[in-house]
Amino acid sequence: MFKIVSVSKAIKSKEKKHTSFKIRLNILRVIAFFVIMLLCYHVASCIWYIIVEMESSNSSNWIMVSNLQNSTSFAKYMASLYFMVVTVSTIGYGDLLPANSIERIIISLLTIIGIFVYSFTVGTLVQTLTSIDKRDVKY
Repeated sequence: MFKIVSVSKAIKSKEKKHTSFKIRLNILRVIAFFVIMLLCYHVASCIWYIIVEMESSNSSNWIMVSNLQNSTSFAKYMASLYFMVVTVSTIGYGDLLPANSIERIIISLLTIIGIFVYSFTVGTLVQTLTSIDKRDVKY
């Protein structure tokens, strides 16, 4: 009888350790999703910024419309990052706008891709956090 109780306690102890490992793994997943989102925003921001560099200097672009042409490269990148975060998260304040057809096409494509990435990431994040809560209630 004593062996059955001690085996039962050992199994419960291992289950708790296993659950603790899964919770840590889920926390790492959450962190990974945030890193992926930041990386996606960075890549999209770089694309948005590079478009201006590829266009001829005569045409109107989002940097000229936003009066950023005399700003540093870092300020332009930050404006680009801000624009991508606001656009992809579907907030869209309207303070930075595409100024020509090429920019409108590119931002439309980036927004469509961004919405899929954003939706997938948020859905997976919710699923991960829900599974953490279920394990906490169970044990």
